[in-house]
Amino acid sequence: MAVIVPSLRHERRLWNDGLTRVVGVDEVGVAPTCGAVVAAAVIMRPGCHRIPGVRDSKTLSAAQRERLDPLIRRRAVAIGVGAASVREIDQLNIYHATHLAMRRAIARVGGHDHVLVDGNRIAGFEQQVGPYTNVVDGDARVYTIACASVVAKVVRDRMMSRLAARYPGYRWER
Repeated sequence: MAVIVPSLRHERRLWNDGLTRVVGVDEVGVAPTCGAVVAAAVIMRPGCHRIPGVRDSKTLSAAQRERLDPLIRRRAVAIGVGAASVREIDQLNIYHATHLAMRRAIARVGGHDHVLVDGNRIAGFEQQVGPYTNVVDGDARVYTIACASVVAKVVRDRMMSRLAARYPGYRWER
């Protein structure tokens, strides 16, 4: 199976329209039935060059993600991370908790002009975060979303490792 390399096509279109603070956002932790859901939001400099190896975090090994995370953090204009706790997931459901984590991450990057989000349209999202574009398989196809995917996965993996140390036997570190 060929690996999809994310492009800057979506970002370039927005940068060419004068939008400089374009946020890519993605979440991790939706499929597992344990732990918080974590989202990351990343803004890259207009006209930036891709970091070789950045792609959907699900296609990378833990070692690859750990190597890429600091490179992404150094090159990013801004990074925000947000989470929704297990309690919030139970209260809101995973769908709404995921969007809460995304909104928290976006809020932590400071001002922004446009959001690129992985997945389907989200009801009411524009009223909460402003203009956005959803891209199905965005974590594989859109560079800033792929960057967010890597950051979010590294943060969540570290959270799960800490939980595993406190509660051995569940293999949460894996």
